[in-house]
Order: sequence, then structure tokens, then C-alpha cells
Amino acid sequence: MSVFIYAINIGTITLEQLKSLEPIISKDRQERAYKYKFDTDKIRCIIGECIVRYALLKRYDLDNDKIIFRYSAYGKPYLPYASGIYFNISHAGKWVVCAVSNRLVGIDIEQIKCDHLEIAKSFFTTYEYGRICSIRTEFEKYCEFYKLWTLKESYIKAIGVGLSKALNTFEFHEEHGVEYLYIEQQRVEQYKFQSIRLSPDYQLSLCTEEIDTNNIEIVSLDELILFHMN
Repeated sequence: MSVFIYAINIGTITLEQLKSLEPIISKDRQERAYKYKFDTDKIRCIIGECIVRYALLKRYDLDNDKIIFRYSAYGKPYLPYASGIYFNISHAGKWVVCAVSNRLVGIDIEQIKCDHLEIAKSFFTTYEYGRICSIRTEFEKYCEFYKLWTLKESYIKAIGVGLSKALNTFEFHEEHGVEYLYIEQQRVEQYKFQSIRLSPDYQLSLCTEEIDTNNIEIVSLDELILFHMN
């Protein structure tokens, strides 16, 4: 099993540049995009579906017209007519990322900001909060917080339960440089995790059933447009 990760930096992209991509995305996505007030949110919405389609078309024998998205009761998108193909998407700040695989997959990216540590005390387990507090420098405390946050989100997104699962009902232990999921003090072997610092201030985590991850492919807007126009 392979997991393929794609990322695009939307920091300098404008809505006008995306006009040529609008015909390849679903009508639902187009309508949803233009309900947002801010251009940045519209851009994330459009790019989000475009990069998923790019990944699916590049890695699997699918036609763009046949890619139809449906949503679970918890809002997780899936492909009803392509069994055995899974994908997940996340965005934060200037990055939009997605992962595709033939097994369950969840991905989360967050921008590292110097705030929110009080969330860890309230919503993480005592053990995880202790992990954060044991770190000496203030910035590295925040880095550890976002590492744990993205690990938790990647797991929740992989299993498709949304916010129905409390963040303090499971925890992560780092053992010999590897992150392991623990539920009720028992290590869960089914899921494997990988954390990546995409850039100095962005943390990304991946949850899969087997780790065989290729390097992240950074995709430019020109590549995306050229690929979809061919």
C-alpha cells in the first residue's frame, strides 16, 4: 500500500487565476465556494477539490467525469463508485494538502501559532499535557501542541467520526521516535502515524493503516491548470 501526499501553496493565488479550473469541479463545490465572504476561503474551497481530483487522476485509473463525491453522516467525503480508493484533505493558512491511498487515510495540517496551550490542558489527556509542559522552550511547547493536535485530527479524520469523538479519549506516546496511538492505556496497532514539518511554521500529520509514504509532492498552480487542461 502506498500513500501519496500533495500540497499546494495558495499564498499568492487569486480568484481570477482559478477561472479555468472551475469547469472541472462539481457544481456543489462551485456554489459552496462563492458563498464564502472572503476570497481566501473561496480559493481554498476551489483548490481543495482541484488537488484531490489531480491526485486521484494521477494515481488511479479514473475519469474526471466519473469522480463524484458523497459525504458520510459526519461529513467525511468519499467516492461511492470507486471502492478501495480513499482520500482526505486539510488546509490551514497558505497550504492546502491532500492524501490518497487504497486504505483508510486521514491528514491534518495546522499553522503553528503561539497560542492555544490552554486548549491542551482542557481537551488533551493529562499525559499529553505533561508532554507539552516538559519541553523547556516556549516555541517548542507550541510545536509539540500542534504535533499532538494534528495527530489527533488525522486519526479522527481517518476513521471518519468528526467531532463526535472527544480528544481526551485517546492519546499519543512517542516511543523511539515513533508516535503510537493509545486507547484506554492499550497501544492500538491498526493505525500508523507520521508527522512532518511542512515548513518551519506548519505541522502536518498523517494517519494510515500502513505507512508506506512517498515524499510530499509540492504542486504549483501552473502544474494543476496544465494537468487538468490536457
